[in-house]
Amino acid sequence: MVNDEIIIESINPQSQVYDKCPHCNSAVKYSQLKTDKSLKIKCYNCESYFSPNQKQSKTEDVKEIIKFSNIIDKFRKPGIDTDKNPCETEYYEILGVSPTATQEEISKAYHDIIANIYINNEKTKVKIENTSKVYKILSDPEKRSEYNRYGKNFVNDLKKFLKQQFGGDLFNDYIGDLIYVTLDDFIEIINGDKIHLKNPTEKEKIRKKGKKQEERVKELTEKLIKKIEMYIKYVRPFYDNDKQLKGKEEEYISRFKIIIKVEAKKLKHEGYGIELLHLISYIYKLKANQALQQLNIENGDIFQRINGYKNKFTSKMKEKNHLFFDVINTSKSANAYHKYHKKIQNQDKMNAGDEFLTEEEKKKVRNSLQQKATINWMDSFWQCFKYVIEKTLIKVCNRIFYDTTVSSKEIKERINAILIISEVFRKTVISNTDNNNTSQKEIDTFDSDLGSWLIV
Repeated sequence: MVNDEIIIESINPQSQVYDKCPHCNSAVKYSQLKTDKSLKIKCYNCESYFSPNQKQSKTEDVKEIIKFSNIIDKFRKPGIDTDKNPCETEYYEILGVSPTATQEEISKAYHDIIANIYINNEKTKVKIENTSKVYKILSDPEKRSEYNRYGKNFVNDLKKFLKQQFGGDLFNDYIGDLIYVTLDDFIEIINGDKIHLKNPTEKEKIRKKGKKQEERVKELTEKLIKKIEMYIKYVRPFYDNDKQLKGKEEEYISRFKIIIKVEAKKLKHEGYGIELLHLISYIYKLKANQALQQLNIENGDIFQRINGYKNKFTSKMKEKNHLFFDVINTSKSANAYHKYHKKIQNQDKMNAGDEFLTEEEKKKVRNSLQQKATINWMDSFWQCFKYVIEKTLIKVCNRIFYDTTVSSKEIKERINAILIISEVFRKTVISNTDNNNTSQKEIDTFDSDLGSWLIV
């Protein structure tokens, strides 16, 4: 062997696996181990734990997802004036007006129809109901614009589908109706709608939206306080006796943990159940730790106060960075969707002038692109949904942990309860022993395997 040679030690080859942290969305790489035990991956970035290749329940009917791919035909190209060129005109035809009719013309047409209905029977009652329903939509500028862009049933059907896909009703205590809030925001993002703050109508819309969000935060706060009260009510009588309090905490924390485990076991089988549980867990832990640092700042000795300020600052920066990267990921996913949408439009033009492909072949190519676009749409929506959930839960936790109407000991017990929920949710996974037909990888990744499953 020559002296100037460099020797590189070889290692036993193991297959490398790429995944994505569901908490901070960072790409991670690790060595796959052959073992019968359950595995946990520690994210190098946020230091949270997650399960590799997490499984979740497949939608009840695969055809529903494939049917859902038709949404891309409804999300109209930004720049098209849907108020002058609506996707359907049925409601305008019922009132006998043009799609460009003014609000006064719509109102006059409606009242003329109602005034000319003389006979009171079942047939006329149905006509009055249908006409009134149409008028209710077209007389409201916001609802009219939505109808012009998407038609009469699209948004409601989409909301039902997304509610089923993302948590269902079982998650209502934790995230409420945020799925609908996200859809409204997401439609604006996908269509490139710009907000004009100087426009009085837009300003009023933003004001109403903010008011509804405050009501939503208040409702979710009340629900979470009611949930953790199952633990706190048993330790509250011992606030004046630290020794007894410590013993009661240990006893009732274990009981509370059992209750939350039962709930998590049900929640994990909902659509995106594992992802939502881990997302909620991340925010709860982040905010609970911030609240603990605040208690140290207010009640601790000099060293605890210094550490409290330091740790709280670090945690706040982590919170801001997390939300920032959620916005970036949403934007990236939306751009990817637009690229596929553009490919579909180009393919339609090519298909129109291609005499060599059969109609069946043209349809197959378009369907493939359409379903890939749907995957990107869902990925974009999930990123947006995560952001909305995180922003809302941060406000909920702030209300709970910085409530000036309760004592510091009450705040401490609230922190204990929230950390228990966080711990249970974080450790919840779909195991091999779960009796659940799953073949879908963690939705958050939206990789080619999922795409293949949809496109078959």
